[in-house]
Amino acid sequence: MAANPEEAKAASTLQDNLFGVFNEAILKLQAGNAFFLTKRGDMGLAEGMIKECDLVAMICYMEMPLILRPDGDSYRLVTNAYLHCMMFGRVVMRDENEVEDITLV
Repeated sequence: MAANPEEAKAASTLQDNLFGVFNEAILKLQAGNAFFLTKRGDMGLAEGMIKECDLVAMICYMEMPLILRPDGDSYRLVTNAYLHCMMFGRVVMRDENEVEDITLV
């Protein structure tokens, strides 16, 4: 059963207002965060500025992955990150060759 034009307009306005409030809340929550995609296609969020050359690493006994930046033969810590497939110490590996020892400076 179709709503009359006034009800349809009111419902549309309410939906637009709710979307606007939701969108504004998300933008406030994510202020200063960068959205990224890994080469495997996983989506994540990281604080501050990250670069395409940065790596996502899961360090043993940590609950969150870290963003590392190559620095010669070692790596510098950039920030922590949210990556759903790697949260709370959980790592989804597709290849055993993804594990390597690194040096942090």
